[in-house]
Amino acid sequence: MPKKLRPLRKELGLEEIHLFGHSCGATLAAEYMATNPKGIKSIIFASPVISTKKYLEDGHQLKLQLPPSIRNTLFFMKRTERCNPRPIRMLIWNILKYIIAESFLLMRLSKP
Repeated sequence: MPKKLRPLRKELGLEEIHLFGHSCGATLAAEYMATNPKGIKSIIFASPVISTKKYLEDGHQLKLQLPPSIRNTLFFMKRTERCNPRPIRMLIWNILKYIIAESFLLMRLSKP
């Protein structure tokens, strides 16, 4: 990926830049910086992935906290190693229901 940034910067005329890397993008930004690119005015690492192992463990723990309907769909998709439209539609629908329910609950709690 860092190899692709140099020609992209050149094509866009970005001689000097402020580089921002978020999450996995911070890893890519670090890899790019290891190539000693010219014209980097500053770099910001926002929520960087420092350890892939820890990142995967944390992601698994967060998935376990999801409502069962969402969690089961995610695990089904991973287990079958396929993403056909029906489970994806179910997943999106369940996430939307969860967000709407949580928003409604927060609205009810915030009213006097």
